[in-house]
Amino acid sequence: MSSFARAEDGSVSVKKTDVTLASISLFNSTGDGLLQKGKPTDYGGMLPYPPQGSSSGYQFFTVPPSTTAWPAGAEITFDLLVDGPNPDAGTPYPVTIDQATVIAALGTDTITDGADMSNVLKQAIGSLIPVSVSGWGPSTSYPFGHFSVTSDDTVNGLYSSVKVANLVSTLPGAEDFGLGTPSSYNNRYTSAYLSFTEAFVLDNNHEFAFSVRVNNGSVQNYSVTEEDVNAVLGNSNGVVSSAEEYAAVLQHVMASSGLQISTGSYYDETKYIRFSPDPLIYPEQGSNSQIVFSNVDGNEVLFDLADVDVTDPTIDLDSYLMGVEKMLKKTTLAASKLGALQARIAQQAEFTIKLMASIDQGIGRLVDANMSEESTRLKALQTQEQLAIQSLSIANTGADSIMQLFR
Repeated sequence: MSSFARAEDGSVSVKKTDVTLASISLFNSTGDGLLQKGKPTDYGGMLPYPPQGSSSGYQFFTVPPSTTAWPAGAEITFDLLVDGPNPDAGTPYPVTIDQATVIAALGTDTITDGADMSNVLKQAIGSLIPVSVSGWGPSTSYPFGHFSVTSDDTVNGLYSSVKVANLVSTLPGAEDFGLGTPSSYNNRYTSAYLSFTEAFVLDNNHEFAFSVRVNNGSVQNYSVTEEDVNAVLGNSNGVVSSAEEYAAVLQHVMASSGLQISTGSYYDETKYIRFSPDPLIYPEQGSNSQIVFSNVDGNEVLFDLADVDVTDPTIDLDSYLMGVEKMLKKTTLAASKLGALQARIAQQAEFTIKLMASIDQGIGRLVDANMSEESTRLKALQTQEQLAIQSLSIANTGADSIMQLFR
């Protein structure tokens, strides 16, 4: 028994607190005692690869078929707009590609695929424009290859965008090698994803901790305990069975992180948990928008205390010390639970004693009040009896006088 409760309708009930012996036992027959190794888990996908995310603004270009040699005197000119609050407002950098640029980059005057075009762009851009250029040769999806231009996110540290503008080509047919028809991905906030693997349990004093850094902010440390899981999900067994439940628990634990947590599904219906920065708290975009989870560690011990053999020359003392520290922490946590339960029982016992004393006192007052009432009633009856006796006495001793009253 842990408490004595009274409902609004006046009814009373006795409450109990369940204590799992496995959570306070030093050794269990099934393992996972306070001084035994724990059951390994990946914490729903948090291990071995914690979520991370970063994404710079870029433009993606598909190279159309072309085998024409670059003619002398022909050129492509454009402005590369970099890192603006919107792509059209980026800082402009003029770029010119001519035959000399192509030959300097390739050793020939013919561009055949995306890899060639990326080398030509690198030659034209040089090191003065804060972007990076990548290119790939032919593939099944892109028969003539493709290339991309990505912001280095160094212009102002806030925005991340790339846009080709004011494009002019004097090549035959106004050929532009895909520069005029890009796919754009600009000014994006990063997201980190956790693929939910399987249900897991945090019971018997189990918990796990992790660190999170958002953008260039300081590292924030969090831990998830059995109490957190039960409080959020309304359980008593510490079970997290779905991505939605996991997201709810993490949202509760990471309320101060400034991250928005949601769930979704991949094309193969695998569930994931998505972590995104709140733009009002973290306005940075592109590669300046980063989410990095790290230092994921549970309090499971990888060996039993009975297995410790300090005479074995192959042992890892650091692992032993770390494991013993975890055992000590789990034992301390179990002891604190028992201490809290003992204090609660003592409090309820004291309350019960005071309640019984109060009830005894109240009953005594009720008895005293009832006795006083009965005593008063008895005195009234005795007085009535005495008056009746006196009346009879008068009637018997002076009958003639009384009869005179009726004549």
